[in-house]
Amino acid sequence: MDPEALQRAGWKVFSFRDLRERFIVPARARGTARTSLDNPAKPLLDLLRASSPLAVVGAPLKTAADLRNLYGFIVEPCYREGLTLLVSTDRELEDLDPVDFVDPIGYAWTLERLQYVASRYRLGPGPDAMPPLTPIEALLYAAMRNRGLTPIAQFGIGKYRADFAFTDARLVVECDGKPWHDPERDRARDAVLRSKGWEPIHFTGSEITRDAAECALRVARELTRRLTTAESDAPDIGIRVRRSPWVRLLEWIRGLFGRPSVATGSSRDEGGQGLGVRRVAPWTANLDPEQGKAVVSHDGIVQVIAPAGSGKTTVLVARVRELVARGVPPNRILCCTFNAAAAAELQTRLDQEGVEGVEARTFHAMGRRILKHAEQLPGDVLTMSFGQWRRLAKLAMDATDGGVWIEAPDAKEQISGLKLGQMLTVEEFAEAAATPGERTLATLYRLYEDELAAHERTDFDDFIFKAVRLLKRDPGTRRHWQGEFSAVLVDEYQDIEPAQE
Repeated sequence: MDPEALQRAGWKVFSFRDLRERFIVPARARGTARTSLDNPAKPLLDLLRASSPLAVVGAPLKTAADLRNLYGFIVEPCYREGLTLLVSTDRELEDLDPVDFVDPIGYAWTLERLQYVASRYRLGPGPDAMPPLTPIEALLYAAMRNRGLTPIAQFGIGKYRADFAFTDARLVVECDGKPWHDPERDRARDAVLRSKGWEPIHFTGSEITRDAAECALRVARELTRRLTTAESDAPDIGIRVRRSPWVRLLEWIRGLFGRPSVATGSSRDEGGQGLGVRRVAPWTANLDPEQGKAVVSHDGIVQVIAPAGSGKTTVLVARVRELVARGVPPNRILCCTFNAAAAAELQTRLDQEGVEGVEARTFHAMGRRILKHAEQLPGDVLTMSFGQWRRLAKLAMDATDGGVWIEAPDAKEQISGLKLGQMLTVEEFAEAAATPGERTLATLYRLYEDELAAHERTDFDDFIFKAVRLLKRDPGTRRHWQGEFSAVLVDEYQDIEPAQE
């Protein structure tokens, strides 16, 4: 890759070594000791936003740390911002052996993420990024894309799944091929969708085959009508936010039919991005400015830091509605929280907001689901009494050289800490145990696991502990669950254990 040739072609060229020394190393040095919530990588992010198209040359791929720097500070930010990026590396990603790039999490996590993002940078939207389509669905999808439309394929709405959906316009597009078409069932489904505010539009297989472009034009016209109606009905409260892709789409569609464009402002946000004036969405209208900022924030990792009672769960629910409006199918959004009561309350809040299909689960329930899918679900949970814990503690003390007494409540808590905090098996902890207390705990841990096996039962924490270890060691299981959800939101994040994280 010739940097001078790239510059002549209009690229802004940066040396990875220079970016690392000027921005990445200082940002990492801030660590957890910083006293401000300001992003320590902000100077680098501002530079990237202002430099598209940009090329980064000389990026090494020798260690897992090299990959973390490249992915975390260059590739993912550009991917999230939709920037044009070219990276020159000393090796091909496909040539890297995952065994040589294992992260502290226990497998080559960063390499997998880097390969995933790189594949989408190289390929863009395509069959690998979409659910399978029937021939007539593929034909209509291509025609809509050629018109500049961005339908979401196989979009879940409650118990139904639409062929294509435009979420901001609440428009469903169905391809009625004869082998799969049941008019009576479709009428019942359409009635349910209309009751939820969605408008279905149908095309027969012959219509699509005869003139897919005309079908796409009809979709564009219906989008114009619905987006215009939705805009006129919205509350007239102006705030400045990043322009929605749907606002840009509406401008484009109106241009096709000679309609006046949407008036937009010319302010700029902190990152130098253009901003437009849009009316407040219903789910942000009653939030304060900081809450609204969290809800409409960028894609990717967003962390909300706030005290108890300040509306974090309200923000989480509003964020879910924002993600659905951006095009994330509800059935691909997962909300996790700490206990069953909190999960039930969160599910009720989501249902009250009309967000069907979004899952609210505890971490234990999610772990149980992962194990069940892999057919590795152990038996029911064994609940031991105070007296049973005291008996195991006495056996452990007597069976350990220099053994010490462990109180029953402490015994249960310490074993939970080994599973959810240190994520260690009996053998792993016993090998590292050095003090009399640790050796006694290792014996107690073994006795407890033997008790579970004898009763063919499981420990409640095993739903998380065993799911984590399964995901680490089994790439197939990992790929399945990585592809199950597009967005994961965690309530009460500060209370979770390392295994849950």
